[in-house]
Amino acid sequence: MKLGTTLERAWNKFYVSRIAPLREKSFPIESPDVIHYLFYPRKGSKTLVVILQAFHPDGARYNYVSTLQGISASRLYIKDDFTEHTGSFYLGRKGTYNIEEGVHRLIRKIAEECKAEKLIFVGSSKGGAAAVNFGISYPGAVMIVAAPMYHLGTYMYETKKFNKALEDAVGAPVTPEKIDVLNDRVPAKVRSDTFGNTQKAYIHCSVNDKTYTKHVMDMMADMEKAGIQIVLDKDDYEGHENLKYYFPAFLKQSIAKELV
Repeated sequence: MKLGTTLERAWNKFYVSRIAPLREKSFPIESPDVIHYLFYPRKGSKTLVVILQAFHPDGARYNYVSTLQGISASRLYIKDDFTEHTGSFYLGRKGTYNIEEGVHRLIRKIAEECKAEKLIFVGSSKGGAAAVNFGISYPGAVMIVAAPMYHLGTYMYETKKFNKALEDAVGAPVTPEKIDVLNDRVPAKVRSDTFGNTQKAYIHCSVNDKTYTKHVMDMMADMEKAGIQIVLDKDDYEGHENLKYYFPAFLKQSIAKELV
């Protein structure tokens, strides 16, 4: 599994650095922000897979391009290149959530173009948090995520590389009250989810990943109360960063079960 995943990652790195820029499109939102994305339509498919981006130390890049190449579904990859090189969790500026709203508009636009009847949201780590944040808004949505953050305010405050993104999202100065508001943004959506009994969440995580106890367990508890069907893939490897070796196989297997 690791060898195959490593080869996929190598091809993905080459693709997103050399080929993707030639296919990349722009979707203007509130100035000066623009959403960059890749769209691969699949003729005859009624499924749209929306892939959200994880953090990468070298800057914004699309995830799982090679992993999902060839699946029988249309694919929409959305780049999180806001806030320098860390990304912003697709939130927004100074509490306005203008980026989040723009992403929703892009998703609806592409879904209408390809006549999608089913939406699947995919992401790992930061991308997984975004996949839940967006997916929870759509009836019948499927979320396939790995080790997602859930309490975004505390995570972005405690993780120094995201301090600027936190300030961009809530506005300066960052206060405990603003952190609490952001902490509850995604959980509040899950707890008030009116589509829960139509949705499904495939969740991969290692029990040795701090994300599991600090975020995933709370998320699953809220999802269960909302009526969302959960499929948990629990492992015991060390290190949050190693999910990249274990998640791709689960991702492909899960998508294969949900295609229409």
